Amino acid sequence: MLKIVDLVYYCHQDYTSPQQVLEKHSRSLGFVDHIKTKVQYEVITHLNYEGKVAINNVPYTFFKRGNQPWQIPWKTHDYIRNLRPEIVLVHGFIFPLQVIMLKQAVGKSCRIILQHHGDKPAPSSRSFFQKVADRFVDAYLFTSLEQSKPWLDHKIIKDVNKCYEVLEASTHVKRKDKVFSKDKLGFKGNYNILWVGRLNANKDPFTVLKGFQKYLLIQPLANLYMVFQSNELLHEIKDFIGKNTSLPNTVHLVGMIPEMEIPYWYSAADIFVSGSQNEGSGYALIEAMHCGCIPVITNIPSFRQITSSGKYGLLFDIGNTDQLSALLDKAGQMSGTDYSKEIQLYALDSLSFEKIAEQVYDICESVVYQK
Repeated sequence: MLKIVDLVYYCHQDYTSPQQVLEKHSRSLGFVDHIKTKVQYEVITHLNYEGKVAINNVPYTFFKRGNQPWQIPWKTHDYIRNLRPEIVLVHGFIFPLQVIMLKQAVGKSCRIILQHHGDKPAPSSRSFFQKVADRFVDAYLFTSLEQSKPWLDHKIIKDVNKCYEVLEASTHVKRKDKVFSKDKLGFKGNYNILWVGRLNANKDPFTVLKGFQKYLLIQPLANLYMVFQSNELLHEIKDFIGKNTSLPNTVHLVGMIPEMEIPYWYSAADIFVSGSQNEGSGYALIEAMHCGCIPVITNIPSFRQITSSGKYGLLFDIGNTDQLSALLDKAGQMSGTDYSKEIQLYALDSLSFEKIAEQVYDICESVVYQK
């Protein structure tokens, strides 16, 4: 039975209990409960706490460390070396020096896999260490293989055959009864659009607002609900809404909501919209699809992969408000049809923790036994 260590180098220094960090990483660690029957799996991560707990018969070990790029967590590496794992799965591409030193600790027989989390090639000395680290990395996991292109173009990853597709995360969110959810939240009609994300430039809320404004000319009964966890652009967005006569009564700035309430919002909505310019995967998109929302989203690599090249969603070019408006109209016409159920069934099967566990296991076996 393979022994795998799941390693997060980043230290949540403001977290002082295991529960905080486990909740933070629940979307990316949910597959562990489905792979543990096939392998020995241990999760190691960093926060302002040291200790060990067992959750559902899986050991979780915690260490303290700094986040400076040159700091090596010697204690963590010593612990991993003593475990003698066949594989260490490292989250993120931004710790190349640590990966180099990890390889020195675990030796030749241990394979190292890196999982991409939206990282981009570093424009600094870090890229040199990323190129060096590539010598010791046996596989790279991307939500979409398209995301490997800049890494290959910069010659940080030298062998395309080391790149694999695996969804970065899934969700525990489950669909609620639609009628109950709409009544609970006060949603009316069949043209309710939900936006979930941070109010920052990458999420591009202004493209969404402009496209929605054009859609109102086609469907004046539509409503846009914006759930957001951060408010970097909130002042500008309020100003934009206030200057457009059609938006104040149709755009609802919901703000942050309790996590236990989010399934009702996805279940009540008919359409999920996103203007994101870049995503490692798409947590909110995956949650929305699990609840049967029709996605109207940007045509970026991770979204194409998640929606099976647009089979289970409608894709528009980044910043193209005319396309967005037209696709909102198309999605509105499909609202209430079997398409919503098809999206949910696809998500439950192909965007699940079970599927991630299956794919990670197959890749780990391949990496260990091909050499």
